[in-house]
Amino acid sequence: GASASSARPGGLVRSNSTQNGRGQPYTNSSMSFIDNLTWLKSAHTVKAGLEIRPVRLYTDRLGGTTYTYSNLNSLLANTPSQVQFLGDLSAPSPWNNGATGNRLAKQAYYIGFAQDEWKLRPNMTLSFGLRYEYYSVLHEDRNLAVFFDTVKGGILPAGTPFYESSKLNFAPRLGLTWSPKALKSNTVFRFGAGYFYGPGQTEDLIQPIESDRVSRTLSGVAYP
Repeated sequence: GASASSARPGGLVRSNSTQNGRGQPYTNSSMSFIDNLTWLKSAHTVKAGLEIRPVRLYTDRLGGTTYTYSNLNSLLANTPSQVQFLGDLSAPSPWNNGATGNRLAKQAYYIGFAQDEWKLRPNMTLSFGLRYEYYSVLHEDRNLAVFFDTVKGGILPAGTPFYESSKLNFAPRLGLTWSPKALKSNTVFRFGAGYFYGPGQTEDLIQPIESDRVSRTLSGVAYP
């Protein structure tokens, strides 16, 4: 049968120990369109299915200013040794024609599988199949990103893919279930192996989108 489901949690705030700012709010949503088929034929149970899952992520990074003082006297005299400023992602972008607002990251999963559960004997079943997964490259809806080319130097044109997504994610599966008669069907042995893939960690994939903001660190200079 076919089915569709969705998930959309409320606005969340994430951050890590290296974040210089007030927070990193985001709201993510996804929908799954799934269709599965089961076919019984003699000793075989054949299953196949498809899934399409669009993923959406509204994100912002709220920056801030950090003052670093070398000692207590510097703090009392307000003479910092370093000042670090980090702008908001939603603030006007100096790299993307002054674009403002939250960023919308998009991605889609395309998944399919087919497998056969073959009952070789009343106490032994062989399962084998193949799964395929393709994860599109995460991108920003308005192509608002800052993607720096570390080899040639400089920012790449808008719309340049952040990374390459493999189209060869074929994942075979193999399993065997055996209940020895000598043990009077009180024990079942299960063996299995397979290849597995995943879309990657979104926090890493989204970096070029969340880099569209101003960051400055000043040190060794006089401050008013």
